[in-house]
Amino acid sequence: HFTLKENRLRSLPADLFNCMKKLSFFSLGMNYFRKIDDIFSLSESTLKELEKQEPKQNNFDPETDVQTAQCVLPELNHLEISYNPMESLEGISTFKLICSDVSYLFLNNNRLKKITENDFKGLTKLITVELENNLISEIQPFAFQHCKILGTINLDNNRLTKISKKAFLKLKQLRTLSLVDNQIDHIDDDAFKDLKDLDDLDISNNKLGDHNLSKSFSHLISLNILNLSGNGISQITSNLCDQLRKVSILKLKNNKIKRIEKDTFKNMKVLSTIEISENELEFVHQEAFRKNCQIICVNFSKNMLKDISFIKNLTQINTLDVQENQIESIDGNLFDSLRKITEINLSKNKIRSITKSCFQ
Repeated sequence: HFTLKENRLRSLPADLFNCMKKLSFFSLGMNYFRKIDDIFSLSESTLKELEKQEPKQNNFDPETDVQTAQCVLPELNHLEISYNPMESLEGISTFKLICSDVSYLFLNNNRLKKITENDFKGLTKLITVELENNLISEIQPFAFQHCKILGTINLDNNRLTKISKKAFLKLKQLRTLSLVDNQIDHIDDDAFKDLKDLDDLDISNNKLGDHNLSKSFSHLISLNILNLSGNGISQITSNLCDQLRKVSILKLKNNKIKRIEKDTFKNMKVLSTIEISENELEFVHQEAFRKNCQIICVNFSKNMLKDISFIKNLTQINTLDVQENQIESIDGNLFDSLRKITEINLSKNKIRSITKSCFQ
């Protein structure tokens, strides 16, 4: 375990790591490294020595051109180079000779502008890559194709405007993808084609608007959590929801949704939590959730609802938040079928009367 965080380092000497065979955790955050070669470099003599070594049997991948016996730091698992002024991953080829077995790579809070096809080539053991708070505006085709066991990618707070169909190819084990706080206004229909095991997708605070996402999401057959908050969405269509059959948590906070029509969510049979707070919601059809009795948590706070009779069909609900709406009265039988409810928030409405029997 070796930490050099919060120093004034601009470069490290060649062959510094040649005797650190047991190093597993290395942190270089908050320094002044501008490129990978500033950290990882090898002398000519070391390179010649590595070339003489034989690759491990059955451990050579012709797609990546990496021979794992040539790795200087064979046990390095966790590498953190966050909060540096790196603008590109130039010099990554030497880096792979030193620590090609790294599993957790933290490159957040740098100045990276794009991810190229070769940036992660050879890093076949990557499980998590953190790239948030950079200046990334482009993910080139096949950028992650060699990281076949990659499970988590964080690209929050960058400058992406679109997700192309080849950006996430071959990531068949990806479970979590976060694209929060970008400027994404378009997602290609086949952008998520290979993400059959994706469980958690967060695209909140982008510019998707009412762009038709049904084809893009049709490939996400294992998706469990979807966050589309803060995207300027004005309507939720049944066509979109039909592609979200495995989604149990749906977040649509801070959009412009005004209405929810009958049976909008009818094919979302496992939906358990829905949040549509901070929208412009005026109307929810009484039968909007008649086929979603499994829902246990509803947050429709900070809208303009006057009528919440739609909750009568939510027989399994335990948490209801409708604070800061325009509700004026509570009907006597509104909660009759809600036997499992444990939390109700009706604060900051316009309620003038409550029927004596409504909570019996």
